[in-house]
Amino acid sequence: MYVKLFGKTVKSRENLFNFEDLRIKIPVLFSQLIVAISGLEKVFYVILGMHKGVMMKFINEEIEGYAISKSNRPSQYVKELGDETRANVPMSMMLVGEMEGSLLGFLVRSLKVKRVLEIGTYTGYSALCMAENLPEEGEVITLDIDDELTPLSKKYWGQSPDGKKINKVIGPALETIPKLDGEFDLVFIDADKQNYLNYLKLVIPRLSEKGIVVVDNVLWSGKVLKAPEELDPTDTSTAHIQELNDYVSSSSELYGTLLPIRDGIFLITKV
Repeated sequence: MYVKLFGKTVKSRENLFNFEDLRIKIPVLFSQLIVAISGLEKVFYVILGMHKGVMMKFINEEIEGYAISKSNRPSQYVKELGDETRANVPMSMMLVGEMEGSLLGFLVRSLKVKRVLEIGTYTGYSALCMAENLPEEGEVITLDIDDELTPLSKKYWGQSPDGKKINKVIGPALETIPKLDGEFDLVFIDADKQNYLNYLKLVIPRLSEKGIVVVDNVLWSGKVLKAPEELDPTDTSTAHIQELNDYVSSSSELYGTLLPIRDGIFLITKV
C-alpha cells in the first residue's frame, strides 16, 4: 500500500514496519522526505514562523463571502488551479484567494500596469490573477527558489489565454532582481518573511513613476501586535514583518496604506 507524503509516493505505515528490512526502509523514507521538502522555504516559514497552519479570520466569513460575490473574481482557470492546490499541495492556505486576487486585478487595471514583478510564486495563482488583467503586451515576471510546483503552475497557465504573459525565474530573488532589466509598475511580495525588508529596499528603486509595491501577510494573524518578549522562540518571521511595517510607516520617502484584507496587505509607493 502506498500513500502520498509531501507530494512523494512512499510506503504506508503498514508496510514500513516490516522488521525484516527496517534498516533499509527507514533511511530510504528519510531521504525521500528530505528531497520532498528541500527548497520549500514557504513550507518552513509557515511551520516555524506562522500560526501553526491556521490563518486568523479578520472578517466575518459571511461578510467576506458577500464581498467576494459582488466583486469581479479571477477566471475559471484560476479557480481550478486553486482547487487543485487545495486538494494536492501542502500549505494551500498560502493561496491569496478570490478576495485578494480581485484586489490585485483591480490594482493592475486601475494603474494601467504593463509590467509586474512577483516575488514568491507558490503554485502560480496570484501570477495568473494579475496576468488576466494586463494588456496583451503585458508581462508578469515571477520569482521563486523552488521549481517543484512549476508543472502545476504551467498546467493552468497553459490553458489560460493570458498564461503566455507569465515568465517564471528560478533562483534566490535577492540575486535575480539585480539581473532584471527595466522598471516595474507593480511589485507583489509574498515570499520568505526574513527578507521582506531586503526585497522592499531592492525593488523601490525599480518602480516606474506610477509604480506600487504590494506586500502580503503583513498582519501575520495578529502576531505583529506582540512585543518581542511575547514571541515564540521558534518564530522566525514576526519580527521581520514588524521591521518592514515600522520601516514603511516611519519613512518620509514612502507612502503606505496597510489594509486588513486576508492576512494584511501593505500598499506602498514612492512619495
